[in-house]
Amino acid sequence: MGNGDNTAQKNQLQQQIRDKNSEVLKCEGIRERLSAEKGKLEKYQKKWKGQYQKHNNSKIASQVAIKNVFEGIVADKLKGYYGSQVKNMCQTNKEVLDLCKELESQIRKLNTHIADLKGEITDANTKLKGMEE
Repeated sequence: MGNGDNTAQKNQLQQQIRDKNSEVLKCEGIRERLSAEKGKLEKYQKKWKGQYQKHNNSKIASQVAIKNVFEGIVADKLKGYYGSQVKNMCQTNKEVLDLCKELESQIRKLNTHIADLKGEITDANTKLKGMEE
């Protein structure tokens, strides 16, 4: 009876190891995809920031009212429209930064979960080796 119990326990440990290894692989895949998306967002955010700074340094962008081009009511309308667009752009940029922070948080959680799983795999392998001796 003892030998049959031992075999059942070994099989159970081997199955746990396979299941946890499978979960580690899935988590690592998810982590890699999240990291790639975070990298893309950071790249676009840096590009946006560069363009935004370039735009802010432009003399013409701060004026809107330009003699013989945009004057009076048209200039005021453009100023109102432009101002709201810049506000929208800044809000979107903030949201991208917040999303990057959230992705980083999820990546850290996945890293912790993967480390926990690997610890459980190591424990199961240790028990398995102990049973084989």
